[in-house]
Amino acid sequence: MSNKVNITTLLDGVKYTILHIYIKSDGASGDITKYKIVDPKDFNMGNAKKFCIESVSYALSGFSADIVFDEGINGIESVVMSEGQPFYSDFCMYGGLRDWSGMDGDGCIYLNTYGIQHESDRGMIILKLRRSL
Repeated sequence: MSNKVNITTLLDGVKYTILHIYIKSDGASGDITKYKIVDPKDFNMGNAKKFCIESVSYALSGFSADIVFDEGINGIESVVMSEGQPFYSDFCMYGGLRDWSGMDGDGCIYLNTYGIQHESDRGMIILKLRRSL
């Protein structure tokens, strides 16, 4: 068995996409590394457009995580999420967190976890994305 990552699209509009990501440990597989949670091609955006992260809400129990934009081998860390109480970050007043990966990036957004060990480790992330150039 492997860790479970379920991604549900809550909204897929002209300007915004909102995703619910549920993570559940199987107690044996360990951390999740570079798990693709968003691919612009899956949202009919083509190669020229990318997503911008407007806000993130999360609650993680037993582990921490980050969300990264791809840049070849080394991802660009965008959102670092700590274990503990539910948390909300709004990046709208800064114009959102943009994908600056350039030509080497694929426009995708990836999830990494740190410290998943027990079957009771689980979490959820709500990600609000804006379509950008």
